[in-house]
Amino acid sequence: GSKADDLTGRVFPEDALPLKLDDVSFSYPRQVLEPVHTFVWRSRKSRCSFGDLSKVSTNQSLVNNFSRKIQQGSLVAFTGPYGSGKSTILKLIGEVYMPQLGQISIPSHLRILHVSAESMLWPGTVAENIFFGVCASLGRPTDSYAQLDRKTLERGWHVCRVLNFPSHLQELAEDMETTKEIEVQTLPASHRKLIHLARAFTSNPEVLVVHAPTFFLPKELCVVVMDALREFVKQRGLVPADQQQESRRPRTVLFSTVAP
Repeated sequence: GSKADDLTGRVFPEDALPLKLDDVSFSYPRQVLEPVHTFVWRSRKSRCSFGDLSKVSTNQSLVNNFSRKIQQGSLVAFTGPYGSGKSTILKLIGEVYMPQLGQISIPSHLRILHVSAESMLWPGTVAENIFFGVCASLGRPTDSYAQLDRKTLERGWHVCRVLNFPSHLQELAEDMETTKEIEVQTLPASHRKLIHLARAFTSNPEVLVVHAPTFFLPKELCVVVMDALREFVKQRGLVPADQQQESRRPRTVLFSTVAP
C-alpha cells in the first residue's frame, strides 16, 4: 500500500502482499444416467421411452490451470453464464474447497468470509442475525449481542442504514431488548437477503467473498448493494463517520454475477 491510499497515512508492508492463484484446477465428480434396458411406447400422438438407468461416474472439470494475482483493496467481479466455474473459484478462494492441482496463497493475517448466494437466517431476533458473525468470532453465545461494545453495535446499525433497511427492520436491528424472533417463512426474500448481507458487512473481514450479492433483490436495491460493496473497499469497511479515521487494513471484495 502507499500513503496516498492509506486512510491514516500509515503504511503496513503486509498490505502489498497479493492474493495469488497459481495454476489452480478443480473438478466435481459427476454422475451420468445412462439407459441399460429401454422400453418404448408409441401412439399416434406421442412417443415415450422408459428404462432402467445406470449411474456412471465421470469428472466435470470447471477450473483448469487458473492463475490470477489480486491486489488487496480490489473489487473483483467474476462473471459468466451458469456453469462457467465462477462459483467454484469463489469457493476455492473462500476455502470451502481445496484445489486439486495448483496453489492458492492468501496472506495469513487476512480474515476471509465466504457468503453464500442463499440467504442464511438463524432462529433469533433481527439483531442476533446481524451480529451473529461478530459474536461467533469472539467465542460468545450469539444471543449475547447486547453485550458487544458500543463501537461494534454502531457499526452494525450503520451497515443496516447503508443497505437501506426498511424502517421496521432498522428498528428491530437496533432493539437490544426485544425477544421477537424473525419469522423466516413470511419475511420477503429481499429482506432476508439484506439481513444476510448486513451480517457479512458487520463482521468486517479483510477479504469478503460473495456469491451473487444482488440475487433476490429488486433493481433499486441492487444499486444500493453494489454501492455498498464499492464503499466497503474504498473506506476499508462500512463504518460510521466517527470511526473512519481509525487505522484499518485494505478490504478486498470478490463477487460473482451472471453475464447478461
